[in-house]
Amino acid sequence: KALERAFEHARRAGDRQEEIESLSNMTSPVAYGPVEASKGLQRLEEIRERAGEDHFVEASVFWARSILLAIQGRVEEGRRQSERAIRLHEDLGQIVNAATVRWEFCQQNIWADPASAERELRWCVDTLERLGETGYLSTAAAILADAIYLQGQYEEAERFTRMSEETSGPDDLVSQAGWRRVRAKILARRGQLEAAVALAEQAVAISEPSDYPSYKGQLLMDLAEVLRLAGRSKDAQRAAQRALGLFEQKGNVVSAHRARALIADLTLPAGGASP
Repeated sequence: KALERAFEHARRAGDRQEEIESLSNMTSPVAYGPVEASKGLQRLEEIRERAGEDHFVEASVFWARSILLAIQGRVEEGRRQSERAIRLHEDLGQIVNAATVRWEFCQQNIWADPASAERELRWCVDTLERLGETGYLSTAAAILADAIYLQGQYEEAERFTRMSEETSGPDDLVSQAGWRRVRAKILARRGQLEAAVALAEQAVAISEPSDYPSYKGQLLMDLAEVLRLAGRSKDAQRAAQRALGLFEQKGNVVSAHRARALIADLTLPAGGASP
């Protein structure tokens, strides 16, 4: 709503640059906020039409589409949109934005192929570190840590949680929750269960003020994993159920499938076979 007001003031003032900035910024709450994915795709098309032929807004729209398509399970379509966004940002000389598109798309597909995600994320982290851009680096490092964790390399994963922690701003909710969620899982794998649960619960609490359903759901899934490792299956099931509700709200088909699979696994009798 604030961005719509900003756009209207800019239009009335004849400030085209401010109009474009407002339209570009509108894509982020559509991609990450509570608007359902299919409705979000429609909204992005409206934003693109309002921008005309502006390449900066086009790049933002392609990026946001890549996120929404990926969470719907339309990964290859999403990848093509991501690649279009990257090319436009690179043509405009926006290297940081191009790197951001790369790691944000990787985040949506990290569970399917963590090794490929790791290669892409390492490039992003190296690029951002070289440019001295710590604001995005803190988030990218946490996602890289998760890709490495998913491959069972816990020491290396912890190293990148340290990088994320050291570069996170105090009000950066995504990064502050990000390094905690991955380190919590690492601690749980080491048998430091009490500390792991506390850290995972901190990550969930940090995200509470936001309206970012998919990320809040992911934090709850991480908490569920930690609780499962701690032998607290009922608590883990409750966390996964909360995550499922958030994923369904957003239309995040891929993560909802993961949540249902975990819930089914947690409800099996002792000795039962996982589906």
